[in-house]
Amino acid sequence: MGIAQGLIGDCSTQAFGGYFEIVGMGLGIVIFRYGMNIEVVKLSQPVMTTQNGSSEDSVNARDNVALYGVNAPTVIAAIKQRQANRKAGQIEPDGRKLALVLEGGAMRAAGPAGGVVALGHLGLTEIFDEVYATSAGAMNAGYFLSGQADMGITIYFEDLTTGRFINPLRFWKVVDVDYLIDEVAVTKKPLDVRRILNSPTRLYATVMNEAGEALLIDTKSTKTPLLTILKAALAMPVLYNRTVEVEGKNCMDCALRVPFPLQQAIENGCTDILLLLSRSREYVSAGHSWLARLFFDLICARSRRGLSRAYAMHHLYSRSVRDLALGRSAIAPPNVNMAVICTERSESIHRTTVDPAALRAAAVSYGRRTLRAFGVDEKGWNLGPASIVKSIDGAQRTIAPTISS
Repeated sequence: MGIAQGLIGDCSTQAFGGYFEIVGMGLGIVIFRYGMNIEVVKLSQPVMTTQNGSSEDSVNARDNVALYGVNAPTVIAAIKQRQANRKAGQIEPDGRKLALVLEGGAMRAAGPAGGVVALGHLGLTEIFDEVYATSAGAMNAGYFLSGQADMGITIYFEDLTTGRFINPLRFWKVVDVDYLIDEVAVTKKPLDVRRILNSPTRLYATVMNEAGEALLIDTKSTKTPLLTILKAALAMPVLYNRTVEVEGKNCMDCALRVPFPLQQAIENGCTDILLLLSRSREYVSAGHSWLARLFFDLICARSRRGLSRAYAMHHLYSRSVRDLALGRSAIAPPNVNMAVICTERSESIHRTTVDPAALRAAAVSYGRRTLRAFGVDEKGWNLGPASIVKSIDGAQRTIAPTISS
């Protein structure tokens, strides 16, 4: 499922009571059946800025640009200006702190992965000061900063759609995060760790300790190896149900506490933030039933009150950060601009989607929408190296997307 830990991505252990349904418990064996019953509530239509400052509805209907947030055009302009300055040889500080924030969500993270491929094709790999990521988003961030986004996206289609990674009958480890990190990221499609650590951009990944506390890990300053941090970020409660040691603490996927690290980016002084989310703008996280909480406590929390509370409160954490990102929060941080690209509901990608064609289509759609947000003509763009890509009709075309000032 989505680059790994994303599997349970923004609601890791919603695994029970949403993601996986408990069909029965006989002789101590828990049988999982795939299915998702996540509540989606249609919100009243808020007015959000788009590239030309108009309301989102009028602009989207005319230009098909799904860009939401708070002063979103300012974020896009700041990114374009910095790239133009770098091309002109101007490396002095511009007074802005640019950040990229990536949400996980298991196989849903294939969409934002298409977005980071598009950003890479636009030459933005080293434009951001900092990148923040949760769960599967951390893997997307790693392949983006290493300049390997084109290879990283193929993991969704080629390596995560078989029973080797997800197997509901392997109830002691339904999702094999070890396979994703130790085999795929090390051997099959090796992640260039050295390049990430030497990048001018700083990568932050969130993990959660056994007390249910969110930890923000600076991958450049920590003594914990990067691949270990990524494994911890993907260590889904219940489905992987193991912890990974990070800085002396037993840690796991942090999506229960931090669906995506927007607040952390703001607290670190970021002024212009681009967010690639794996949920639609209309999504509202549902609370867990008492039965779901009971099973989580028995199987995962095991008397750890902080972890139990994180699971019970997840829907509130999710609603709060989404309202902040989309400009629905009553308390908006001053002097912070946010541009948000969301997954379109029509793309129909879920945590458990394992259809390679559907995953690829969602990634391409998301990538093209990302290009449109930067004012780039996306016609003919597809996944693959930026210099030569294959269009949907099978014809090869030379495409080198560039941002116009």
